[in-house]
Amino acid sequence: MKSFLSNINNLPSTWFLTEWINLFLLLKYFYLDKKFPKYTDLYLTLKKDFEKRGLTCEIKFEKFVEELNLIGLTYQKIPDGRSLVMENPEVTFKRVLYLNKIKKVRAIKGKHVYYLDVRIIDDTCTFKKPEAFTNIDKMLLYTVISSRGLVATFFCNKLTLDTYNNWMTNVVLHQIEPSSVIVVNNKILASSQYNIVTGLDTKQNMLKWLNNNNIPCSSNLLKAELYELISRYPKTIQESTVERIFMAKGHVIYQLPSGIETLTPIEMMWDLIREKLQNKETFDCYTLKELILTIIRKEQSQQFSFWGLKIIDLENQIFKLDLEIQEALESYLEMSS
Repeated sequence: MKSFLSNINNLPSTWFLTEWINLFLLLKYFYLDKKFPKYTDLYLTLKKDFEKRGLTCEIKFEKFVEELNLIGLTYQKIPDGRSLVMENPEVTFKRVLYLNKIKKVRAIKGKHVYYLDVRIIDDTCTFKKPEAFTNIDKMLLYTVISSRGLVATFFCNKLTLDTYNNWMTNVVLHQIEPSSVIVVNNKILASSQYNIVTGLDTKQNMLKWLNNNNIPCSSNLLKAELYELISRYPKTIQESTVERIFMAKGHVIYQLPSGIETLTPIEMMWDLIREKLQNKETFDCYTLKELILTIIRKEQSQQFSFWGLKIIDLENQIFKLDLEIQEALESYLEMSS
């Protein structure tokens, strides 16, 4: 194993989540023992654990630290000035809030949960997530699934906000059950991304954005002053056109929080597709498109149901672990206060 967590393109999504859980379990034990874990403690302990499981751990210490930082584990100071490796509390709280919300949703009888995703389709067969809405010269596949199977797909060669909005409102909205929840694992599809205005936008766009969000402003203001107003506006309550339409119909859209973006059955579906295409000969994008659809449609509803149950199990494990870690960390705060 040359990578611990970040290189998951060729590894099943469940492997990533399982190793993530193992890592945080280790942190919990350090906290319960009133120890102050350092990077070296985690590295050596996990390396021994890998070896016990018969895995070759070739990752260098520097790379290991880099990967810990990527998932939000850094040195944090507690009130008495001492430091320990822990997650940024804001990241933890966002994850706990999401898991708590989805847990309550699942407790409601008859409530349906759908999963939304978009991938780049090319001959590399890595099926990466696009980084931004832009006209790119690649085929894209939008997918919505549930624990009962495939709900909707859409192939296109332009990743634009208009294309996405049209597909969601004209197709997906009519394919899902009333008062459903849609879980999104692409940051570019998250509501907080649609209405963000940057310093590169025109003054006219800034004014339009402020007016649309009912923020008092004047065209006499400098562009810098308009941007200052935009910067003060809480990004977390910005809603996309799609989100407003879906909310009006009784639906809710959740974004998977940072660190657990693979906590969706769609990742398992792509794992299966990669596995099926692993030994196939090179083909063009249109042939690949047909192969992907054939693989997805061939899967029985039992497979989608299994993926859904697996995700629920992982959600419960992570939620329970988060609460246990928070309780263990309380003792540090009590000792240092």
